[in-house]
Amino acid sequence: MANDFKNEEQTGGQNPEEIIRKLRDADDEEGTEASAFRLAVAEVDLGIDVKEGLLILNQLANGGSTAAILKFADLFEEGRYYKKDEKRAFQCLKKADELGDARAAYLIGRKYRLGLGVKPNEKQAIRYFFKAADRGYLKAEYQLAVACFTAGQPDEGAAALKRCFEGGIREAGYDYAMCLLYGDGLKKDTKEAVRILEKLAADGDEDAAAKLAFMYRSGFKVDRDEEKAKVYGAKE
Repeated sequence: MANDFKNEEQTGGQNPEEIIRKLRDADDEEGTEASAFRLAVAEVDLGIDVKEGLLILNQLANGGSTAAILKFADLFEEGRYYKKDEKRAFQCLKKADELGDARAAYLIGRKYRLGLGVKPNEKQAIRYFFKAADRGYLKAEYQLAVACFTAGQPDEGAAALKRCFEGGIREAGYDYAMCLLYGDGLKKDTKEAVRILEKLAADGDEDAAAKLAFMYRSGFKVDRDEEKAKVYGAKE
């Protein structure tokens, strides 16, 4: 098969054959599912001994490795080494979800939400985002929040945003601050909203800076402060 995927980004400037040799040595020494998966993915992605890589992935998938099953979902989705087949990709995601994989549930939720390969279904999207979130997949919390607000469930949406923000999902911070500021889905807390916005602005969030500039300039929910308005306005 053609070696179409060997590039500087994947190899970090290293010799691809040397990368594979080291991974084979590591797999011989460790003999774990994880080491076999790393080797197989490298062989497939770098285009070196793809046949062996796919064989290993198939063995792992048949043994219940959700990582291997999700890799096949990617290959079918992209049409790499197989004919592009969104239906088979979706079946792979469903199989991994049935085995309890959090990322699979998240990806299924996104497909239902965006209508990727399936008919858009917001209820199904929320169902799978809830499932992924319950399994500890933090990215699902943000999608869950968006889906809940869209479905008219602000209490659950705000709670999901709070979990996201506290878990380190930066893009959830502004939305959570707005919930606190306007009492959308939870009790109003202007002081906490401003604290979050100031932290976000200090980290370079332009939306947070713009909101603070407006608030201090107009006196919206805070005392007017032209100096602060200028400081945050400069970051807009």
